[in-house]
Amino acid sequence: MNWFIKAANMVYGPYSIERMTQFAQEGRLGLKTLVSDNRDKGFLPATQIPEILEILAQKQTASDNRQALEQNRASANLGKFILHVGVSEDAREQFVSALHGFGDAFEPEPGLWAVRTQASCDNMRNALSKLLGAHDHLLIFEIKDKQSAWFNIGEEKDRKFRSFLS
Repeated sequence: MNWFIKAANMVYGPYSIERMTQFAQEGRLGLKTLVSDNRDKGFLPATQIPEILEILAQKQTASDNRQALEQNRASANLGKFILHVGVSEDAREQFVSALHGFGDAFEPEPGLWAVRTQASCDNMRNALSKLLGAHDHLLIFEIKDKQSAWFNIGEEKDRKFRSFLS
């Protein structure tokens, strides 16, 4: 079967299903594109033509898979750190804001932070130490895969740490 595309009152085609698939991959065929199997009539949005919608769904699935793969690669390159922090109440808000600026951060216990970032220990220390006073402290530990353990921290914290490490 051949397909036709209508854009700006112009009809283009005929195109094979393979060519329509290529158009979808290139982003030239979208959900609102007017498509018909007849050059002269019956143009409908691609969402209303099952064969064309299937092409777009496959494209979306491939795109979602690529995006997930890219996110996994990016996540694999992130360092995972545990920080032990003692910071005065006056500096806390600014410190926490800076910490979140490095990436994904959460505080499972007061003064204990888990951070996932592309920054190094040294970069974090150098940036964060500028916000600390003479009586504040900061310890940063990098966690390598399967080199961490914990006990009796509660179900919710256990779940958060497992998610953080995966």
